[in-house]
Amino acid sequence: MYIPRYCYPLVPLVKDLGKKVVLHLHDYLPISYNAAVLHNIRIEGFPDNLKSEVLFELSEHASFSRALLGTLLTPFSRLARACTVQADEIMCVSKRQAQIVGRKAPELAEKITVVYNPLPEIPNLEKNIDGDSFLYVGGSSFIKGAYTLAEASRKLLKRRRAKFILTKMSQTKFKSLFTDLNRHFNGAYSLFERLDNHDEVFKLHQRSKALVFPSIWEEPLPYAVIESMLVGTIPIASRVGGVPEIVGGTFAERMLFEPGNVDELVSRMEWLLSLSGQELLETGLTLRQGTLEKFDQEVLKKHLVCVFSA
Repeated sequence: MYIPRYCYPLVPLVKDLGKKVVLHLHDYLPISYNAAVLHNIRIEGFPDNLKSEVLFELSEHASFSRALLGTLLTPFSRLARACTVQADEIMCVSKRQAQIVGRKAPELAEKITVVYNPLPEIPNLEKNIDGDSFLYVGGSSFIKGAYTLAEASRKLLKRRRAKFILTKMSQTKFKSLFTDLNRHFNGAYSLFERLDNHDEVFKLHQRSKALVFPSIWEEPLPYAVIESMLVGTIPIASRVGGVPEIVGGTFAERMLFEPGNVDELVSRMEWLLSLSGQELLETGLTLRQGTLEKFDQEVLKKHLVCVFSA
């Protein structure tokens, strides 16, 4: 039986029926109560799971009560871990995710196989990148790097002209932050609280020079970066999770920056702005082709067959 994420309690039930279980991990729930692992956590005197939970709740939701409740509930991740260890095969979606899970839960390491997710369906886009627009799709999220983007965009706009398109800006604190920046920099930001459908995101890609992906958590295999590569929008992404695996060996690998490093992000954006429209189009085509080859669907199918027939 194939069991996707959040269905961990089914594992022992299926094993009792004498069936083989293939468990598919898309996050870090077996080792983290909030299912996320923050990059390079440093809080002295706290166990790792409590560090992650406290930082997550305080930064993402600005809630002391949630942080307190979360620390009390962190032991419940052990239940997911206890169910996970009973699976016969565990699929992770990136090498980095497998490394983190295997390091935190050594008893799972030998059962893990890395199988990349299939590529999403992407329309063919005709890019129109005469302007200087950067696209951000992380929304009102601290762990997606909203504060990093705010500081980096402020520094960049003090030096030169640029535009920023931001989606899912619904949370008050971030909406207010970028609204204030927008007033200060004469409408340099276009904020969207919500989009009608995902096709609207692709329309925004059409007029964007680059995707800015400043995440500070170890995202297993972020589709936002994969989609960006497939539509020919160069991602300027933080070096977290599966991102280096997605962009490895391509021009986008040179656009990686250390998570939370504002100056590095500004430097990458300035580099992109120095490229001509033709250079961006040619680079985008190369990124798309490289991604299609790296995530070849027939190869992924063979990997899946191997997992289920093992």
